[in-house]
Order: sequence, then C-alpha cells, then structure tokens
Amino acid sequence: MEWGSELNKELRYERIRKDRHDLFSVRELYERSFPTNERIPFHILLRKKESDASFYAVYEADELIGLYHIFLSEELLYLSYICIREDLKDRGYGTMVLRHIHEKLEGRPIVIDIEEVKQQDDNYIEELRRRHFYVKNGYVSTGIFYHFYDVDYELLSYGGEVSRQMWIDLTLKIWGKRAKGARYKEKSEG
Repeated sequence: MEWGSELNKELRYERIRKDRHDLFSVRELYERSFPTNERIPFHILLRKKESDASFYAVYEADELIGLYHIFLSEELLYLSYICIREDLKDRGYGTMVLRHIHEKLEGRPIVIDIEEVKQQDDNYIEELRRRHFYVKNGYVSTGIFYHFYDVDYELLSYGGEVSRQMWIDLTLKIWGKRAKGARYKEKSEG
C-alpha cells in the first residue's frame, strides 16, 4: 500500500466512557500496548474528569484501530498514551492521530514522555523508532530527562517551549505526592 493513500482515510474519535459497548476491546488494546510499569490503571483513566483529561478510541469505519489519552493543564497538554493496533502499524495511522491532536492544541504545547534511547537497552531499536516517529511529526527534545518507576524518560514537546517547572506542576496535579519520586537529570546519563 502507498503511504499517501493511508493518510486519506477517515478516522472517527469517540470519548471512552465506562458504558461503551466495546470497552473490553479498548482496555485490551491499552494493556497490550504499554508495559505494566508504565500504565496507569485503566479504571483510573476512566474516572478522570473531562476538564482534567481526554480519553479517546480511534476508529476507521467501525473498526477500533487505536486510542489516545491526554492530561490537561492550563499550560500544557500531556499526551500520556497513544497507540495503534500492532497489525496496523506503519500505515500512517499514528501520524493521522497526532495531526488530529495537534489541531486541538488550544494554544498550549503538547508534551510526551518516551523511554530514553540508550544503545545498551534490549529494546534500543524500538526506542529509536519511537523517538524518530515523534521527531518526524514535529516533536523536539525539551532537554528534560527523568527517572520514574524504574524507567528513564525523555520529554518531547510540540507547539511551544516547556520548562521543567511546567512539567513538574502538571505531574504534581496528575500524580500528587507520587510525582515527587521522579529524579530529574540535566542530560542523558546513558
């Protein structure tokens, strides 16, 4: 299939709520797509107020193809989760979903934390591909690196500059005292 033909597809975005007919499929996709130590419990994502978070399933026709979750603050949008079904990757869907999210910017930068790319990691190629995907879609490094729940992260942004304090304020809003467990680094140590 040609790359350009995939980008012409119509996608539909539906808010994820507890009463969805396909909630089991959405949850299964979420749990398959993210490691346990990087997942917020699904029931907590469902309980977030709409003023604090947006949680959407992505469809082409009636077929679930992906999902995304965003935490909101006055200064930032934090794209905490985005995934496309494994069998549909590399067909342009991820780029289409990012474009949809970018259109909703509302004058605030978007941040995403990705696993820090380290050559010695077993999943180095996957980390590199993921980072390349975001850079290709306009994301830049904020220069903020941190360690949280046994994972080293790099913070990328789209649509504006992000300071460490802006990020810390958002994480405190989301995770409360647990966010104080993050250890920040000036630059990559690995």
